[in-house]
Amino acid sequence: MGGLLWVSENFLDFGGDSWHELSLYYLVSFPEGHRYYELDELHGVEDNGHLLFKWHDITKLKDTRLFPSFLRESLRDLPLNTIHVLHQDINE
Repeated sequence: MGGLLWVSENFLDFGGDSWHELSLYYLVSFPEGHRYYELDELHGVEDNGHLLFKWHDITKLKDTRLFPSFLRESLRDLPLNTIHVLHQDINE
């Protein structure tokens, strides 16, 4: 298990409303041979909506629909210390 990478304040519009999201992002790892490494996708539900979790090639995140969008670049260069991020996602 790693430490806290980012404290993110993301400002976004969703469902016709404006939101201020506060997120904490930690560096985590699974033990070698963990069953998650064998899965292509994980499915979940949040507020009756379908969620899809997938592994992605980190070198191709720039072209991946990933939110908050600052993660597309930031995941390729992990910080050594916790960083506070103020971010605004534009509707895509």
